[in-house]
Amino acid sequence: MRIKKTRRANPSPIPSKKSILVYTEAESPTLPQDFEQKDSESGAGTLTVYSILRYIALNQGVNSPRLAAFFKKTMKLISRFTTELRYRNFIEFRGSLNKGGYFLKPDGLKFLENPEVAGSFAPKRMTGELVLEFIRENPGANHYAIAAHFQRTIKSATRHTLRLRQKDKITFRGTPRDGGFYAKKPKSESRKNAPAETSGNL
Repeated sequence: MRIKKTRRANPSPIPSKKSILVYTEAESPTLPQDFEQKDSESGAGTLTVYSILRYIALNQGVNSPRLAAFFKKTMKLISRFTTELRYRNFIEFRGSLNKGGYFLKPDGLKFLENPEVAGSFAPKRMTGELVLEFIRENPGANHYAIAAHFQRTIKSATRHTLRLRQKDKITFRGTPRDGGFYAKKPKSESRKNAPAETSGNL
């Protein structure tokens, strides 16, 4: 009897401990509420992108299912946060889809150690005109680029691009995965193709 050999895809190697950036806190938090950002006035806690970044920094190699289980949130919400962190170059995913996880990058470590210098997650003012101006300056920008620039959610970026497309001010080129938005040239006020007016009676 011949034994059927099954091919097994070789997963990408998990980095060694030497290549992992070390981040520690004086009091290591253990509960989900310990990672929430507190409102100075009400004292209420909210899960933010910064919360996810801190948890990944203290538990490097964690994946999205473990993040969702720990914070008791949906995979969709966790995916939104990790996507924004990856676009801002704060974290990266290493390893295979089944055994890999998120790891801290130098920009993420710099932000955690000194957020005042590295910048904050405070959202910028976002309007349709500002989004259009950003697309003009960055042709081919996608929703992730727009959301990262204004430090808003993908949903907010989508809402503005949808309105701009309805107004025929931008167009999308390429595939949904690799494409991006481009600003359309404003229509000339002079109608070149309009028929010339005839003077006099026929």
